[in-house]
Amino acid sequence: MNKKTDRRTLYTQSVIKDAFIKLLQRKHIGKITVTEICKLAEINRATFYIHYHDPYDLMEKLEAEQGAKLVEALSKLLQGDAISAHIFDLPQHIRNIIHADEVTALLYLHPSANGIQQYLFDGLAAILEPRFISWYGFTKHEAHAVFTFVFSGYYAMDRYLHDSKPTPVETEKIKGIIAKMVGQGLEPV
Repeated sequence: MNKKTDRRTLYTQSVIKDAFIKLLQRKHIGKITVTEICKLAEINRATFYIHYHDPYDLMEKLEAEQGAKLVEALSKLLQGDAISAHIFDLPQHIRNIIHADEVTALLYLHPSANGIQQYLFDGLAAILEPRFISWYGFTKHEAHAVFTFVFSGYYAMDRYLHDSKPTPVETEKIKGIIAKMVGQGLEPV
C-alpha cells in the first residue's frame, strides 16, 4: 500500500466514523443502518463494507481506538506514586480527560456503547490495583474487588449525573459527599 492509498483509506474511515458519530448522538446503535451511515458520509455501501462489517463492528473499532487514547492519557496522569496523595481527586481527573474529547465522552455515556468502559476499567485496574496492594496491604483479590466497587460506583454516578442533569451546585455537592464518604473509608497501612 502506498501513501496515497493510506491517506485515502484514512480519509474514508474518518468520514465513515464522523457520520456514525453524528447518528449515534441521536439514536441507539440498533437503529443505525449502513445505508444511513453511507448517505451521511457520501460513500457507497461497498466502500463501507471494505472497512467494517456492520455498525456494531464500527462501534467496536471506534471504542478500541478511543479507549486506547483514554488509557494512554490516564497512564500519563498516573505515572509514579505521586497520585497516592491525591487518589480521591482521581475521578475528577478521569472525568476531565473523558469529557475533553467529544467522541470519548459520547462513547463513555452512550447507552449502547460499553466497550470503552471496559478499556477504561482494564487500563485503570492495571495501574491502580498494584498500587492498592502496596498502599493498603491488600491481596490481589482484595485490590481487584475494591477497584471494581469504586470504578462501578463512580461510573454509575457519572451516568446518573449525566442523565438526571442536576444543577452545577447540586452536582458538586453530590461529588463532594461521595468523595468524603469514600475518602474517609480507607486508611493506608
